[in-house]
Amino acid sequence: MMKNFSENSKNEMNNQSINQNSMPNYSNSNTNVKLDDRVIMDNILSIVKGNCGLLMHGTIESSTPNVHQAFKSSLDESLQVQNEIYNQMSQRGWYTTQPAEQQKISQTKQKFSTTQQS
Repeated sequence: MMKNFSENSKNEMNNQSINQNSMPNYSNSNTNVKLDDRVIMDNILSIVKGNCGLLMHGTIESSTPNVHQAFKSSLDESLQVQNEIYNQMSQRGWYTTQPAEQQKISQTKQKFSTTQQS
């Protein structure tokens, strides 16, 4: 089921043209909210991330191998969907990351190597 969602979402994201003026406007007396592809994808990404967290906890807390495997399979599928959404957003420039400074990487490595030796 997740695979069909994933494939359909990917096809729809690739096939849609982004036209800011054709997006629906939803407004009330206090706000004027314009839903565009970026806002929608960001919301979906947040929901999928939350779902991954829930499934991870279900996997960890499983009391039987069958239940553990069911949660783990669902988690793997959700992680795949999350990755596909992230990749689409990244390709469009909507999800940018900054490279870590080498000094901070070295400090973090040192911190964790010291913790493991204790």
